[in-house]
Amino acid sequence: MAHSEEVRLVVEEEVFKMSGSIYESICPRCGRSGMKCCSETKPFDQSSGECFNCGFTYYTIDKVLTRNELKELQENNEHIETPLTEEEKKSIKEFDIIW
Repeated sequence: MAHSEEVRLVVEEEVFKMSGSIYESICPRCGRSGMKCCSETKPFDQSSGECFNCGFTYYTIDKVLTRNELKELQENNEHIETPLTEEEKKSIKEFDIIW
């Protein structure tokens, strides 16, 4: 995927324009410069990087919590909005969620 250009990503028949930037940074593992990093903002914030010197790499991983993990998160968060309704749960198509 070309990170320096606008890229079109098709998810569940919906098209999202991706935008972001590429930059170089210092590797936290080997301390050398020249680590290629990428930041994207669509369809959600994500970042990645690769060090061509030592092989260190990082990237954003997206996942969906289990029902129990979500319940625990909601119970421990005082700033939670109203939980999803059954209709809203049914409308989620991008991820494989088992309610």
